[in-house]
Amino acid sequence: LDRESERTEALVAEYKLKRRSLTLLADRDANLAGLREESAASAQRLLELGAEWERHVVALEGVERYTEQHAGATTFLRPTQAGVEGQAVLRFSVPFAIQDALLMAAAGVWTTGDPFPYDPGARAVIEVSADGKSWMELVVLEAGRGGIDQMPRDIALVVAGGREVWVRARLTATREWPGDGLIYAQFLRTDPKNPAPSLRLELVGPHPPVIPDFDD
Repeated sequence: LDRESERTEALVAEYKLKRRSLTLLADRDANLAGLREESAASAQRLLELGAEWERHVVALEGVERYTEQHAGATTFLRPTQAGVEGQAVLRFSVPFAIQDALLMAAAGVWTTGDPFPYDPGARAVIEVSADGKSWMELVVLEAGRGGIDQMPRDIALVVAGGREVWVRARLTATREWPGDGLIYAQFLRTDPKNPAPSLRLELVGPHPPVIPDFDD
């Protein structure tokens, strides 16, 4: 009786295991799709900023938001005092550990190195940080290498493993455009003729685990 009882228990356990395996196999595709959807929702953040950039501001020192009145119709941050560097600091937080990160932050300067000799002292520097303390330069626009920069850049080397991205712009202008003032150094530049975002930040968390196929 004892041997028969043990054999029965073993058969029942084997049956339960096979039944569970068949259930998992039947639900595998649905479970995998659900996992991928959940991962995409919780571990990826795409920020495209236009006018709503204000809610990410940590500090604005010596800069202001301005819309051109005579030189054009674009809107941007600019320095407020000639020859004095102004700074704008933004912070972005996500509820997951960052693994991959791309940043585009529109900036521009117009200097003697450009087609028209505007402001030889204009300068714009875009930096990125994981903690707001240690910064790495991404973009430097100045005499001889000015113009508009809207190039996306990989910043994973700086922010991977953390949950925050800090962006800092340092702006300097030394000359004024008649009627518009210090517009030769710009950050978060938007153009009404081109509705593209002035800042684009794409953050991706840990990649979802791979669910192996069951053996036949």
